[in-house]
Amino acid sequence: MTKPVLLYLARDILCRWRENPFNLLAKGVVAGLLSGMAAVILMSFYLSTAELRRSLESAGASSVLVHEFVQSERGATRKWVQEAVQPLRLPMVHFLEKLPAVAESDVRGGIPVFLVDAEASWFWVQTEPDASLLFLTEELPAGIKLPVIIDGSSVVAVTRTPPDWIKRMVSGPLMVAPRERFYRQGLFGLESYTYFEVPGGAERVKSVVRAINLLAAESGYRGVTIRDPLNLIGRLDLLEANQEAWRTAIVAGFGGTLALVLG
Repeated sequence: MTKPVLLYLARDILCRWRENPFNLLAKGVVAGLLSGMAAVILMSFYLSTAELRRSLESAGASSVLVHEFVQSERGATRKWVQEAVQPLRLPMVHFLEKLPAVAESDVRGGIPVFLVDAEASWFWVQTEPDASLLFLTEELPAGIKLPVIIDGSSVVAVTRTPPDWIKRMVSGPLMVAPRERFYRQGLFGLESYTYFEVPGGAERVKSVVRAINLLAAESGYRGVTIRDPLNLIGRLDLLEANQEAWRTAIVAGFGGTLALVLG
């Protein structure tokens, strides 16, 4: 666009404003309001999407947690969930049992205690020779050794930062002890937690969750709850679809309105 044309347009706008200043001002106000409304709508979608993405990242986009409360003498020793997902060869499967007893220490009382099997290599890598259990907490530095009492037994725990999958299972500090040492037959009301990750997208997660629900129903297992990311994934997909629809409507509708107002 040449300089004479720009000067002509500037003079024309100035002349119109002198002839009817309120008309031009009204057009500017309408254009500003429409642009502001569009910005607010798009920003609200952006913030909501960002919040859902953070929640999904925190919960684990492919993580599934199966919790079972068992009222039996055999307790949660049955690993039917692990057996069910074993053919899938999932990269990460963890199984923990929660004791009905709690741990007491000088720094904190009433700490929940979870039992881990001997084959859980992650546990033994984290412990030290003279410490028989882990105190997983973000409140204390790693490597501190503390005397604790569990079910009448005095043992030494070493503090460690909980891994992400533990934080997705249980909120707050917890003790992790070897099952072979603390488990006693006859304990009632044990709770089991099976955590695993299902790569391959939401559809594969959905099929695995459906299979576990079906197996639990057919086997008569009660007290089984499954926590999965499908609800968050569905909400995020719906929000992104609505965002795209609103973006298209804003470009078409607001653009046409601005053209009529400013034309």
